[in-house]
Amino acid sequence: MITHVCEICGAAYKSAGGLQTHRFVKHNIRWKNASEWKCEKCEKTFKLKAVFERHLLTHSSVLLAKCDICGKSYKTKGDLNVHYKRIHLNIYPYHCDKC
Repeated sequence: MITHVCEICGAAYKSAGGLQTHRFVKHNIRWKNASEWKCEKCEKTFKLKAVFERHLLTHSSVLLAKCDICGKSYKTKGDLNVHYKRIHLNIYPYHCDKC
């Protein structure tokens, strides 16, 4: 059941957290009582905990996602998905006008 609707664009979410994330990412609106998350290694700050936690992986040597096709490992599933599309499916988000 959808109970949280964005007052700006009408996007609907099941949770208040989903709506808060949407409002920040799409409309750059920071919700009340939001704490900033600060990386102790590089001093960068983040307004969303999920983005902060993903950032922490950049300082880690832990590889959490492994390609089933070639065995190459990545820190995040997102990095693995980019690898899979580019290397195994030959899909790129951009196209060169010259070649």
